[in-house]
Amino acid sequence: MKLRLVLAFAALLVLTAACSSGGGTDNSSLDDLSEALDPNTEPVTVTMTVDHGKAASARIGPDGGTLKTTGADGSEYSLEIPAGALVEEIEITMTPIESMDGLPLDDGLAAGVQLEPEGMTFYDFVTLTIEPGEAIPLDQQIPIGTSGMEGAVYIPLIDSASTTVRLKLLHFSSGGVAKGYLADLAPVRQRLGGNADARIQSLIAAEFARARQVELLTGKDAVDMDLIESLMKQWKDQVLTPRLAAAGESCAAGQVAIETLLGYERQVQLLGVGDSMIGELDDLLPKVGRVCVREEYELCRDEHIVHRMIPVLLNMKRQSELMGGAGMDQVIAEAEDLTRKCLHFELEFESTARMESEGTYNESEMESKVEITYEVGSMPPALTGESALVNLNYEVSNPDGGPCKTTGNRGGGTFEVSDLYWKVVTSGSDDQLGHVEDILLTYAPGMSTETITASCSGMTFTTPPAAIWSNTYMGVHQSEVGGSGGQETTGGDQPPPIPKLTIPQLQSLMQSGAPPTGLGVEDAGSGATYTTKSWKMKGGELFAEKEWDLAVGSGGASMTEEGSFKLYHRPQ
Repeated sequence: MKLRLVLAFAALLVLTAACSSGGGTDNSSLDDLSEALDPNTEPVTVTMTVDHGKAASARIGPDGGTLKTTGADGSEYSLEIPAGALVEEIEITMTPIESMDGLPLDDGLAAGVQLEPEGMTFYDFVTLTIEPGEAIPLDQQIPIGTSGMEGAVYIPLIDSASTTVRLKLLHFSSGGVAKGYLADLAPVRQRLGGNADARIQSLIAAEFARARQVELLTGKDAVDMDLIESLMKQWKDQVLTPRLAAAGESCAAGQVAIETLLGYERQVQLLGVGDSMIGELDDLLPKVGRVCVREEYELCRDEHIVHRMIPVLLNMKRQSELMGGAGMDQVIAEAEDLTRKCLHFELEFESTARMESEGTYNESEMESKVEITYEVGSMPPALTGESALVNLNYEVSNPDGGPCKTTGNRGGGTFEVSDLYWKVVTSGSDDQLGHVEDILLTYAPGMSTETITASCSGMTFTTPPAAIWSNTYMGVHQSEVGGSGGQETTGGDQPPPIPKLTIPQLQSLMQSGAPPTGLGVEDAGSGATYTTKSWKMKGGELFAEKEWDLAVGSGGASMTEEGSFKLYHRPQ
């Protein structure tokens, strides 16, 4: 399997294989790796301050791009993202670092940048080129950076063929160059890296950083391959193999196993050293996929955490497309079914709308109960539903003058939901799962079909269906039409004409059978689609609700409508 495919898979999982770090100038073998392998080893960490005024940002997508900035000290930075490194357009930010406190080097950081989004992974190496404001001798150039929220120090991969500092990165945190000697890091070299496999990668990277200096200065090959082979073997035996054995215990354990396997395999293919373990992915991916999907489903079912199922499903589909792992088709089918069971909602809608003008009125009361479910296989994923729009009551006033009487006849329609999606936020480090802050519901309530029966001088006539409720609803919800997502009235906008029956209209009806203007459904158009937001989040079985009482009018005409949505999450 090509290395590029392995890197792409790592990026889709958003499982950041930790960067390399550490080491000194001597290349003697490391027989004792107890500190590096100990899970309780405390990593070397630093704190940073950055110069936000010098930050540069750009949206970069699958075609790649370049981002540049210059620090206050004159240091120049260029980030090159090759085509194919990203699958979608994202905003990349590069911010010069002013200081890095806690670095175990006397001269500290010479130049560096913070790269965001934090932890972002890539399909292919991105290159960070650094030209420090003050030149650093080749034998004192130490590639340096931090990884993760804790700021664990690492040594990123540096281009061994270039005297310019060119760092090769597969994920974002920070990257830079320090002035000093690799030997200065010897006392802490087994502590560089946030976990055991990261620390072994640190030791490997330190050896190659040392060899780069020697080779560029002398032209001689200086890599200690015996040391590299020994480190790779211990990485496989002491870290990778136990993690593969524990992969099925939980989603977290499975993700760590995949991360470790891909990090190890990446080094095998880059260095040509060590036994390839890529075949383990065929068994590992379905095992971990099932565990992770089941855990997400249980969170959804038991704690109403609804926003994580679709991302998990999409990542799994992309993994399958890239890797073609045996058994993944069945796992994806199971994930689709659990997503459908998780994302099952019931929407209750109630509305009473009234048109009134010069003493005459029409008032129609509607309700609908819609089952909303995830549409299996939809792309992009959609939650849809459809149910009857039920006309509970329709009243119409009698016409002005004379003995004629009118009666309102109920007429409903079809209420359709075309999408239900949510805005997700994370509130600090304690909110690791994130939560739904608001909902956007896109729906078409349909065209109501009320009719009016008129009795006058012993004759009776019933009008064709008229969109009485629909006209009123649109009049007061105009800010929601077309997906704007508002829930405000439109102030002094002129409402649609209010249908009313006068004696001349009734006489015309009896003679021609044609409805007067303003009564026919054809006069109301084909209906409208609305998008509404600003819900009150509940987070339990009653997941969210929204109530309103709106009015709009001009001159002697007015329209009012009050209603509510209640959204229940009822996983199966």
